[in-house]
Amino acid sequence: MADRREQLSLVLQGLKDELKRTGMWRDSRPPAVAFESTLPFCTDTLHFEEWLQFVLIERLEEMLLVHAPLPVMSGITPMAEFVWAQQEVDAIIYDLLRDIDELLS
Repeated sequence: MADRREQLSLVLQGLKDELKRTGMWRDSRPPAVAFESTLPFCTDTLHFEEWLQFVLIERLEEMLLVHAPLPVMSGITPMAEFVWAQQEVDAIIYDLLRDIDELLS
């Protein structure tokens, strides 16, 4: 069985694949000022899927790469459910976010 870091790497790749498949992946990075937000999930400057791509995925992949300690708590799924409450979002994305929450808890 894969260790937690290997599992997280696989889940992150799956999330990237699903965001691309569903058209939620962005080809261009938001301006640097968008990342200066002081609000959780950069809710005032980024769409949630942008936060997933350019903050969550990038930071976790970097942590995995340099063997840095991983966060010990995550609440990504409840935020996704709140933000996307009025949107049709593929259930696979929610499953992958739940997997991330579990792996970081």
